[in-house]
Amino acid sequence: MTDESRIQFHPLEILHEDDEYVIGRKQIGSFISLPEIGIKAINLLDKGLSIKKVKNILEEEYAEEIEIEEFVETLIEVGFIKKVDNHFIQTEHEEINAYFSQLKQEYAKILFSRPAYCTYATLIVTAMLLLVFHPEFFPSINDFMFTDSYTIVLLTTLVLGWIFIFKHEFFHLAAAKSLGLEAQFRISHRLYFIVAETDITSVWTIPRKKRYRVYFAGIISDLLVISILIILLWLSSGSDHLVMRLCRTIILLQSISLVWQCLFFMQTDVYYILTNYLNCKNLFADTRGYLGNIVNKIWTIFPPYDLSAIPEREMRIVKIYSVFFVGGNCIAIGILFYYIIPRAVHTVFRITENVNTSFDNMAFVGILCFNIILLIRSIRREVL
Repeated sequence: MTDESRIQFHPLEILHEDDEYVIGRKQIGSFISLPEIGIKAINLLDKGLSIKKVKNILEEEYAEEIEIEEFVETLIEVGFIKKVDNHFIQTEHEEINAYFSQLKQEYAKILFSRPAYCTYATLIVTAMLLLVFHPEFFPSINDFMFTDSYTIVLLTTLVLGWIFIFKHEFFHLAAAKSLGLEAQFRISHRLYFIVAETDITSVWTIPRKKRYRVYFAGIISDLLVISILIILLWLSSGSDHLVMRLCRTIILLQSISLVWQCLFFMQTDVYYILTNYLNCKNLFADTRGYLGNIVNKIWTIFPPYDLSAIPEREMRIVKIYSVFFVGGNCIAIGILFYYIIPRAVHTVFRITENVNTSFDNMAFVGILCFNIILLIRSIRREVL
């Protein structure tokens, strides 16, 4: 790259909102926030002007030295640049493979139309009223055992759990589709929790108010399932049939899912709703960087994190959020070491000591191994 080099970009999306610019390449889900001068530099380079010419224009306009070369290198790293002169730029970013491409935008819009929202509200309010007059419908931990066989309960809840996780993520995807965005699913993790997540980084290409549809979609789907099943319990007049007991189990599982989404010290749905409301671009990473810099003052173990570009308003939010971040993670790790691991180890020793072990213990260990494998794969993909 020389002063006379010319840059060719991949197709980029630019959103100007609240005196800020978000620019990105939707095909790979890479987006960054830039000041006005950065957008002007990209526009000038995109017109075919040389790096030297763009530098001279901007330095004359802003009366300060502009490091265009470093800026171009940053744009290469995030995958925005296709060619420098006649040299194609290889990128490590993978293109997003759109899932459910057969789901058209006009069909997805039906799920998020005004009549649909009215229907959702009616079902949810009806269920809430039923809970007021029939508190016995509130989920209880006892609802987990819908049958006496612990093995059947474990395997059934494992399958149902993943089915309803898929349903939750599908609503996120459908909400994105209704706004003309593409998305894909993947297995990931939050701390030691295995999660499915919908990659919708292209949500940055739409106005902030419209993003709530995508962020709330999964929670709405959980509330809908709970509401419909509560109404079914009421219509069954308190029947103790196996199907009704299974309905209670599903209500419990979906209620746990809702509680999980409120753990905003991790990147859950409520976290994204909160950051969208507070207009924070990367609260989670900024908080980790802020805490890492504090730790480095005592013991240098983390790479330094540059916080200079974060506005003062966002830094105040980062400092407040860091309290919840540390507290929530400490509690979660405490539960892991003082409850989950001891219980798992105890069960494993019971199995090794007893050749004629029960199917219940085998099912427990099998599910535990299944989750450990998924966790290792997720961590390995993130590291590599």
